[in-house]
Amino acid sequence: MNEKIKCEWEELIRSDVRVYGISSVLRSIRFSNDFIGGPKYEKILVYIKDGTAYYYENFGDHEKVGNYVLEKLRADRKFFEKYVNYWKERFNHFIELLEEFRKLDLKKLTDEEIGEKIWLIHDEYSHFHGLAYNVDTMDIMCGPIIEDLVKKHLGDREIKKSELTDIFNKITFPDTPTLTWQKEFDFLRLAELKKDGNLNDEDLEKYVDRYYWADFNWGRGKALTKKELAKNLETAAEMKTSDELLQYSNKKLEEKKQTLTELAPSEAILYILEIFETFGHLQDLRKEGQMKGMYCLDLLMEEIAKRRKIDPKILDGAWPEEVVAICKNEQFDIERIGKRSGEYFVIYGQNGKKEYFGAEASKLRDQELNFELDKSIDLQGIAASKGKVVGRALVSLGSKEAIEKIQDGEILITGMTTPDFVPAMKKAGAIVTDEGGLTCHAAIISRELNIPCVVGTKYATRIIASGDKVEVNANHGVIKKI
Repeated sequence: MNEKIKCEWEELIRSDVRVYGISSVLRSIRFSNDFIGGPKYEKILVYIKDGTAYYYENFGDHEKVGNYVLEKLRADRKFFEKYVNYWKERFNHFIELLEEFRKLDLKKLTDEEIGEKIWLIHDEYSHFHGLAYNVDTMDIMCGPIIEDLVKKHLGDREIKKSELTDIFNKITFPDTPTLTWQKEFDFLRLAELKKDGNLNDEDLEKYVDRYYWADFNWGRGKALTKKELAKNLETAAEMKTSDELLQYSNKKLEEKKQTLTELAPSEAILYILEIFETFGHLQDLRKEGQMKGMYCLDLLMEEIAKRRKIDPKILDGAWPEEVVAICKNEQFDIERIGKRSGEYFVIYGQNGKKEYFGAEASKLRDQELNFELDKSIDLQGIAASKGKVVGRALVSLGSKEAIEKIQDGEILITGMTTPDFVPAMKKAGAIVTDEGGLTCHAAIISRELNIPCVVGTKYATRIIASGDKVEVNANHGVIKKI
């Protein structure tokens, strides 16, 4: 195999991205690791063209931050518990702020008050996300450590890669229901109440209040309404029952219990599994904070655009401080804001940002990344859900395209998946992502759907094209074009 890959950066691809929407995430690197101490992410790169954002995190930063955090948490259980409690306190504080905001009548706020709300949410979002950045590092770092500890624990026993993958998948099945599982279970319960004639308006309101944000992605989200939920329930007759979903989950938990009993793991393995599962849960909470934060910012931006008679698409390119200036009637550069909706590259570091536009943006990105790739290579990633499948590839960077185009049995190749990808995932013969580890959305959902899945390949969307015939060996984490 010709293995020619040279890039120090992980590429994360998001569609329909607004600059103000990712500004809090970029600024959050200043606050990464504040609670734990130690190294921070040095810089993040973002390249935007035609509404698609290419977001780059440095592999060296992942390793440096991840090793430090994991070593500190593994060395002191009390500190781990203290860290998780603080993490949840910050999350609850942020969510309370956002839920209070949802109750406001924006029409009653002055322009200056709109600006103050924008900055408040942006600032709180930045601090929360700085703390939450470690979710990414744990997703990447824990898996190989668990695998290595299991290998050592088995000693001289010969074990195939597929058997190790099977053990790994079983012992990492989460004890706590994931957001996606709980959302589907609650939806099925509503469908059953409807079928029995016991569904009432309060049931719909509770579901909407809990999950109005859950199908958002990094694009402009549309909040779930009672009317839309009622319409969705009309098609629920074709779905499994809540009891079937619960039985499947209980079966997986029993397999986990049995595998752990047979394995008789050391305390070190059990503790790293606890850390791993905890961060999987924190990842769900981070998703909630991210999407609710984006939703509130979108509402504020729409309101100020309407008042100032500015095209909302132009404001998509604004940084929060520029929107605050607009709200205060201070000087701002609308031409510069508009240019960011074209070809745009920003380097965001600990000391601020540098921006480039047009041809210069493309040139600087290429220089910074120094990316070399041989498309003849086989891809390797993390085997998230076992199985081996051959099929035609569909490469899609967005859920809308994936849902519209995927045919039954096709191999879904994407940067990452989010809850809005699930209808496409259910049709897929296998799922392959550039990003993620064993706690990412694609890994969790593929196991729940029993679909072969390989995550964290880094380059699948670059190497594979729609229509290619590919073999996904999720027993070994290898993808081949054939």
